[in-house]
Amino acid sequence: MEKFEHLKLPIFKDNIERKKRKGGGGYTLPSGRNKTKLTKQAKKKIDELTSSYSSLKKKFSGKIDPSLIYEIEINQRSVSPDSFETSLSSMGIHILSIAKDKKGYWVVFSEDEDLNAFKDKLSSYGSLDGPKYEFFNAIQTFNSIPISKKISQRLKDNPLTELADFLDIELWKMIDSQKNELFIQQLKETYTDISTFRITDKLITKSFVLLRVKLTKEIFDEIIELDEIARADRPSIPQFNPFEYTALDIFQIEFHKPANDTTGILIIDSGILSNHPMLEKCVGDEENFQSGENEIQDTVGHGTAVAGCAAYGDIEKCIDNKSFSPSNLIFSAKVMYAEKCVTTGGISATYDSEKLREHQLKEAVESFLSSPDYHIKVVNLSLGNSNEIWDKHYSRQLPLAALIDELAFTFPDVLFIVSAGNQDPRDLYDSIHKIKDDFPKYLINNVNYNIINPATSALAFTVGSIAGDERIEIERYGAEKI
Repeated sequence: MEKFEHLKLPIFKDNIERKKRKGGGGYTLPSGRNKTKLTKQAKKKIDELTSSYSSLKKKFSGKIDPSLIYEIEINQRSVSPDSFETSLSSMGIHILSIAKDKKGYWVVFSEDEDLNAFKDKLSSYGSLDGPKYEFFNAIQTFNSIPISKKISQRLKDNPLTELADFLDIELWKMIDSQKNELFIQQLKETYTDISTFRITDKLITKSFVLLRVKLTKEIFDEIIELDEIARADRPSIPQFNPFEYTALDIFQIEFHKPANDTTGILIIDSGILSNHPMLEKCVGDEENFQSGENEIQDTVGHGTAVAGCAAYGDIEKCIDNKSFSPSNLIFSAKVMYAEKCVTTGGISATYDSEKLREHQLKEAVESFLSSPDYHIKVVNLSLGNSNEIWDKHYSRQLPLAALIDELAFTFPDVLFIVSAGNQDPRDLYDSIHKIKDDFPKYLINNVNYNIINPATSALAFTVGSIAGDERIEIERYGAEKI
């Protein structure tokens, strides 16, 4: 097989111009706008919106009391969310979600189900007399939220059937958290047959509300009409192959203990083999946060490999020196387990089907970081989802990244590390020559190489990967590749 040179990432030597911050709060009158005409069109949209909402209330009458949640399209980026929220809240309207870059669709909730106060100020905006209410300059239109926007691409590609299956359902986080609790309770009281609908887990934090639900297509098609539901998706699946390594002859290799004041690193992964000769002297503690298998040890291999890198850094250097001296003490939170394919016999990693991945993460972090004796300063998460690519599959912060930000804020002395993406160019290119020709342009010009959830976390340290040496990969696949 032809051998290829290692792909070299060229150094960018030019100056990078920073984005200039623009002030917010101004509302520019759109070019060519006729306020009177706009007001008439807007009132027609309001009538359509409230009529649709009334029909929904009637459909679920006596079962679920839906909220009036809808979209407002904003036509300019100069809008200040704070001042716009102030203007809306005076009419009983509250912002639930802001469009990326401000311009686009904002999601709002209205306490006034008839939008009377909104219509009154809109009438004044379109008249020659009275207050001008210039915030209407920024509003293009408003609509009910299309169901298609709520359903992830994975769920569209693999829809539910008559047999009940698991979904992750995110609700809009309401200003009054009791509204979310009431909605969840009403769902439970409406759909009491556990063979067709069952909430197996829920997590409510400062920034999101997330449910793990097992339900049928018939019930899903009913409840997806409710505007409380922000997003429905298939549960995340780990997307790495279990690791298999050539056995290392450990004869004459020395294994040392870490220093007494060594920093702790929490690995949230598939567990570890704590009795592994390279780890047994540097494991502080390990816990299980899934119910898929009783074993606390790693049955997949991924977590053990990550733990080795966290403890020793350059493994090959340790092998060459025949000495392993851990720089860190390892703590392990197991959230994945091995699943064997009945047809092929192959092993893959999977998550607990009934439990939210976000809930497992929260429990693991709080359990370990609550102990000051562990001296944990770093939390490593290998929980990326390549089916959730920023600005391709989503453009609003998803719960996993939002939770990491909340945890990073709660534990300010701890560094959270997440992966940028792990995207494979062979998924897009059918030959190595095409990869070479388009490298590194595809890394920045192709949306498939944007960062993935949870790399959008604002307070975590997001990392890619660097190959330190040129090498041909033969260890795992038996064929020469870059």
